[in-house]
Amino acid sequence: PCGSSRPVRGTGRAELSGFGKAETLAEMALPKEFSGGIDMATGLARASVLLTLSIVAGCGSEAGPSVCEVPEPMGPLVLTSGEGVAAAERWQVVELWRAGGLEEDAAQMMLPASARVSADGNLAMADFQSGDVWLLDRHGDWLEAVAGRGEGPGELMSPLVAAWTPEGGLLALDAAQSKLERFDLSTGAAETLRLPADLLGPIFSVGLVGWFGLRGDGAAFVEMPSSASGSGRVEFAMGRPGDEGRSVVWATDYPAGLVPAYDVPTRPEWPRALLAVGIDGWAVAPQSDRYEIVVFGATDEPLMHICVEDQERFRQVGPDPFPPEDEWLVEIEAQAHSESEAILSRIHVDHDGRVWVQRELPRPGAPYDPIFGVAGATMDVLSPAGEFLARVRLPDDLRFQDAKGDTIWAFSIGEFNEIDVV
Repeated sequence: PCGSSRPVRGTGRAELSGFGKAETLAEMALPKEFSGGIDMATGLARASVLLTLSIVAGCGSEAGPSVCEVPEPMGPLVLTSGEGVAAAERWQVVELWRAGGLEEDAAQMMLPASARVSADGNLAMADFQSGDVWLLDRHGDWLEAVAGRGEGPGELMSPLVAAWTPEGGLLALDAAQSKLERFDLSTGAAETLRLPADLLGPIFSVGLVGWFGLRGDGAAFVEMPSSASGSGRVEFAMGRPGDEGRSVVWATDYPAGLVPAYDVPTRPEWPRALLAVGIDGWAVAPQSDRYEIVVFGATDEPLMHICVEDQERFRQVGPDPFPPEDEWLVEIEAQAHSESEAILSRIHVDHDGRVWVQRELPRPGAPYDPIFGVAGATMDVLSPAGEFLARVRLPDDLRFQDAKGDTIWAFSIGEFNEIDVV
């Protein structure tokens, strides 16, 4: 059946079982000079790409119950299909501007780990290596950056992600110091907000970090590696400033010997749980070979359980621009094969509450895909009500970051590892 969740009522948590194989985790090693963080051995510089979409409204047809049978949905069940909508290709992507990369007047970005757009179209990018939060306006012009590397008020050591508050302020999550910095861009003031010690502490103690997210109300979400969250289990946890400890919002249990880990290779086709955080809510795709997504609101209660009829698998095409070493591929091939295969590899909740679903699986050993997404990916777009809006194919060099209205922001990684914001 499409639904494979066992909800634990009143906690926003579901435990999944019965798939028989481990699910993949984002494998990004930490910098050598830190006890935690993202691998900076590649020394990337980044830039962004802005795109616009030509949209024609349309509705997806309802999926048949033979495809989506969910005995215990988490929230109202929404059945949808991309049949006809996806084939129409009604969203055309047109590039508007590029910023960054090797331009002389570009921000000296080193390792931006995420990008989020504000209500007025400004883009914030947390740079894990430089400690800055870089800002671009909606026309692609650089604004004055905030923060900077340091341990004092208004400074960041290892920012993982930024988020915009409902009032237009800016938040940044500092992984090295287990804190948030809240910036008032109109006055330049900054405020330090401490997070629960057990949210990021266990990740740094094992020296690895995977997926992370930040909501506008200050709720921070992280993926807890199995070595930090207990044998046989991978958890997604949440913590807010002032909380006494972290809360587990989603957990997946695995058979003995098949627990995914950050320090060993894993297969990208293994079904794994995926999370995404929006302005005031979040979503999860359970560990499954079916196309289903559960959407949660600001109170962390499930709003709906979406099941999409489409079962098509997508593969990356063309040569790998960043091929892994042969020894790494040999290690991956030696891992257990999955009895089933994931149907999607990344989800994202945009500024407008739409869910963007990346369909291609990363190549084995891909160094950038877990955080920045697949280049040239096919993205399905679901409305806040669960309607299948469109299927969008990005240009070959672009990795989706965020969207608002008819505009997409993406990263493009050049041959010298420079990053453009498009």
